[in-house]
Amino acid sequence: MMPNGDELHKESWHLSKSIPISLIVGLLIQAGVGIWTISSMSSDIESNRELIRAVERSAVSDVAATRDALKDVVRDLSILEVRVHDTDVKIGRIEENLRYISNTLESINATLKNLQ
Repeated sequence: MMPNGDELHKESWHLSKSIPISLIVGLLIQAGVGIWTISSMSSDIESNRELIRAVERSAVSDVAATRDALKDVVRDLSILEVRVHDTDVKIGRIEENLRYISNTLESINATLKNLQ
């Protein structure tokens, strides 16, 4: 059986000019949540920017401190090299003096043996 015109009209989809209040409230709530989320994200982004700047400043100051410490180490090593060289020279002189003293003692010992 074929539906007549009235039955077709009742079953078909149609648009209405009326908007339910629940739809308006839902859209307003959704818009508010969207604005709140964007605001929260913006705040988090700014907070992260500040943290990144702080880490960069810290890293730069750490690099500068390390560079200064390395300069101090290089200076101290140069001083130690000079001192080690001076110590080598002094040890060489002491060895020469000990050889001279040893030779002198051997000479005295030989002289004493000849006198006996």
